[in-house]
Amino acid sequence: MLDRFFEWVSLWYGFGVPLGLLMLVVFRRRWERRGTLLWIFLVLLLLAGETGGRVLKHFASQPRPCFDLAEVVRQPDHHGPAPCKNERGGMPSNHALNYFAAATLVAITFRSRWWTLCGFGVALLVGISRVYLAQHYPSQVMAGASFGVVWGFAGARFANQRLRLTEAALRPGGPVPS
Repeated sequence: MLDRFFEWVSLWYGFGVPLGLLMLVVFRRRWERRGTLLWIFLVLLLLAGETGGRVLKHFASQPRPCFDLAEVVRQPDHHGPAPCKNERGGMPSNHALNYFAAATLVAITFRSRWWTLCGFGVALLVGISRVYLAQHYPSQVMAGASFGVVWGFAGARFANQRLRLTEAALRPGGPVPS
């Protein structure tokens, strides 16, 4: 049962895209145009994070446990050696990078305990899924999470400055800067 759950949590099209679309609906419903702009900015931040993570993978060139320990680790629904897509693409975990970047941006921008707990809870769940599925070592997930927090903080700072997002502007009925 955990195999299926963690495989689902790791799928960008099965978990990430629906979660992103749900965020768009919630942002748009609560903050109208500002919510849509913030969501578009978040998508751009994640695309840039994905690219940056791929560049870091090229320089780090660290193996994944599914290659490094293929005979030792149990891998859900895989029979035989070499189940990984990319042998040397382990450091950092782009899943962790992107989910922690999104959680950090949302936490800083919204300044809400509920949003912070939900965002980091989902990010942690995704990080655990990557280790459980033997796609990353814990250190690779921690590195991705660390880069993600830094990237999300930079993104939140940029969004708050450029889009003039403040707590008052994001509050329903709050002032919307021109």
